[in-house]
Amino acid sequence: MILLDVNGTLIDLTAAKNAIFEEVTLRNFRKWGFKGSPEHLKKTFAEVDEDLKYKIHNLETYPREVAHRLKLKASDDELSQENSEFKKAIIKKAHLMQGVQEALKRLSKISDLVVFSNGWNELVFPLLEKFDILNYFSDVVCIGGTGMNKERGQAFPELRQRGAWAIIGDNSKVDGMGEKMGISFVDVGQGWEQVIKKISDLKRQRGK
Repeated sequence: MILLDVNGTLIDLTAAKNAIFEEVTLRNFRKWGFKGSPEHLKKTFAEVDEDLKYKIHNLETYPREVAHRLKLKASDDELSQENSEFKKAIIKKAHLMQGVQEALKRLSKISDLVVFSNGWNELVFPLLEKFDILNYFSDVVCIGGTGMNKERGQAFPELRQRGAWAIIGDNSKVDGMGEKMGISFVDVGQGWEQVIKKISDLKRQRGK
């Protein structure tokens, strides 16, 4: 079983998040009375993200907690609306990484493919459906909001027991944590041809 990361591996969300911050998040927080700089708001979101990383929470917790820290008054309906706008915008603006469709076709002939993401089901599934790649995966494992995180090596042991032997990702410090459990990290940054060659080599080694 081969695991694949989402952001930076299958789909580019970074550019979308930056655009959405200006178009959705900052605009809504201005309506709620925020008068600080965009950098201050980004910093507060980053602090909240770090604090929530290993706690059980949902997507709406982020703007709610940021508004609380900045002493802003936002109603439940406003927070829900902000969350809805964020999800719609990120799905609309996300881009499929180059070469993904062909790579998945070839990888699916080598082994079962499973998405393994620190993201959220409510974002990852619509994104996979948007780019018509969901059918390549036998399972989708999203641990966003569960209190677990790949950078702590969490969920890797369970996936190893299920048969995972490799993970394709863009961050060795996060996706590479599975190597301690026998899940080889393959860096997508080397290009899909090299990734597929490495995966094929690992598969042959397993067969010896």
